[in-house]
Amino acid sequence: MKQQILEYTLNKSVGFFGIGKSNLALINEISKYNSSITLRSDGKIEKSLPHERIFEGKCSCDEITEDVIFFSPSVRRDRQELLCALGRGVEFTSDLELFLKYNKQPLFTVTGTDGKTTTAFLSSRMLNEPDHPAAAIGNIGEPASLHIGDERGTFVLEASSFMLEYASPVSERAVITSLSPEHLAWHYGYDEYKRVKLKALDNAKETVISSDSEDLLDLAKGKKLFAVTGINTSVHRMKNRLSADYYFGVDNGYITENGRRLIAINELKKSEIYNIKSYLSALALTRGYTDEDRALKTIADFGGIEHRGEIFLLKNDVRFINSSIDTSPTRTAETLRATTGNIILLLGGRSKGLDYTPLKAAIKKSKIKAIICFGEAGDEIFSALEERETMIKRTLDEAIDAAMSIAIKNDTVLLSPACTSFDEFSSFEERGLFFKNRVFSSF
Repeated sequence: MKQQILEYTLNKSVGFFGIGKSNLALINEISKYNSSITLRSDGKIEKSLPHERIFEGKCSCDEITEDVIFFSPSVRRDRQELLCALGRGVEFTSDLELFLKYNKQPLFTVTGTDGKTTTAFLSSRMLNEPDHPAAAIGNIGEPASLHIGDERGTFVLEASSFMLEYASPVSERAVITSLSPEHLAWHYGYDEYKRVKLKALDNAKETVISSDSEDLLDLAKGKKLFAVTGINTSVHRMKNRLSADYYFGVDNGYITENGRRLIAINELKKSEIYNIKSYLSALALTRGYTDEDRALKTIADFGGIEHRGEIFLLKNDVRFINSSIDTSPTRTAETLRATTGNIILLLGGRSKGLDYTPLKAAIKKSKIKAIICFGEAGDEIFSALEERETMIKRTLDEAIDAAMSIAIKNDTVLLSPACTSFDEFSSFEERGLFFKNRVFSSF
């Protein structure tokens, strides 16, 4: 048990609202010495978890008598019952907030609409050294609370807008990889979403942004930045628009820093545009904190991350790609632009209330054989796309069946849902694993 967690929760009744990865880690630790545990969720709760009380579904906010409640990142804290509890003195916190309260080691923060997972993964690899390990925490890697009290090492935090709504990381350096409308069913509009994302820069000693997002460019005008990255804008144009010490871009087939060639694109194992954007962000985030040769070798050897454009099977000349991490229309659009061949596209899950226009444009430029919509958002996507090749299925399982029945030689079956997984699954990882296992079991 981490001494800090013990001291923080000793002799307190403890609640957990949401039973995701981060809260599960804390439940397992705190239950070793504290039996006064209340579990709360808007969904169902596994009854085998340690607990004294359980409140689920419509009763999730009943009888709030705990001293402290740990919230999963996706749970908003502004319901009337919760605000009343806060007014009575109930402490609200989370896995990340507790980590930030005690952390004394260098922290690098990564956020953005798209590209943050790959950027955080690469950055942690670039910063990792035998005598000074680097760990990825937050959305990627381990729950942050597992590292409370660590006295050596570096942390790379992948911070979602849900996390930043309630936490304010103090960072050596922070990067916003991209900015476009996202999670509008959770946030109160795009302005709130932008405000929350920008919180990542508030307490950072140095800041990095991407010039590929017009909204970020507008927000950064007049600010002094450590670095600017961009794949769509030349270094010269970046310098004209923003003031920074370093400019990372692409020129004549090379990744460059202030115009200096670092590595050729044809030396990279993965050279999709969305990956190159992440390479630029990771190089900028870690510049000066790691050896340049190590950083360049990291991106040269990068073979992709699970659930992001992951080609996991080639069978009977049919390719199967798992990109379950694509939880927004813009991210699915990027994946489509990087995918060749005749595509059978699986779209669906739980809607974020986003505009599907970027996805419609990418679909028209791709070789789409069929679009199979599924889940809660199936009807919404079907109506938004207005494509004659589109069909609707109730579940991902049924969508996979439909895709397998029409896939022939040289087709690509692509799961790139453009929605969250929370109608059927607890995470995009669980959804991606289901897809892969279901495909494997069909042969």
